[in-house]
Amino acid sequence: MKKFKKPSINAVQKAVQRVKSTEKYINNSKALATIIKKFPNNTNLTDIYLKVVVLNDLYSTNIYDSFKLAQGIYKLQIDSEIKNNNIKIVNKIAKSHNIKTQKGDKYNFYSFATKYCSWHDQEFYPIFDSYVEKALISYKNSHHFEEFKNSDLKDYKKFIKIINSFVQFFKLNSFDLREVDYFLWYKGWQLKEKGKKRRRKMKQNTQTQNIKK
Repeated sequence: MKKFKKPSINAVQKAVQRVKSTEKYINNSKALATIIKKFPNNTNLTDIYLKVVVLNDLYSTNIYDSFKLAQGIYKLQIDSEIKNNNIKIVNKIAKSHNIKTQKGDKYNFYSFATKYCSWHDQEFYPIFDSYVEKALISYKNSHHFEEFKNSDLKDYKKFIKIINSFVQFFKLNSFDLREVDYFLWYKGWQLKEKGKKRRRKMKQNTQTQNIKK
């Protein structure tokens, strides 16, 4: 695996700016900020349902039944939990519903739950998604900033610790939590795009070899 460069202040600033300057980001952020500002609390089922639907659509979090998830969040009465920075509320939201797989197992909407909590308190709740996951694993393998198993990223308490270790190790304290998220998301996105290019190139080489045969 190619070693990731150590993230510099300048590199983080550039990545954050790239993400924040895209038209999709600008409009997504405005839409979510407007809805959260208008409906900051989670005591009304209709308000929660609206937030779940919009967040699910803008983040493509693959919630198969937004209303059931909204019902689950409503029953949890999460406002005091978020106000008190209770990290356990993330895993509660992730499994608060009754949405099940064909095998009868309950879905774990962990990534969605981190986003839902983050949009209610961006200064405390970091976001987890597949891009952030790719970036953190790559930085761990390249720089050993923290020892963790990949599965630890889906334990929210451990995930927060890993994020904090990343910030401390690379001296990125001048950035807020959302900016760190943007940077990790961007690096993870780059990894995925590079992977696509490699696979396309391998496929083209294979096709070329087959033609020569």
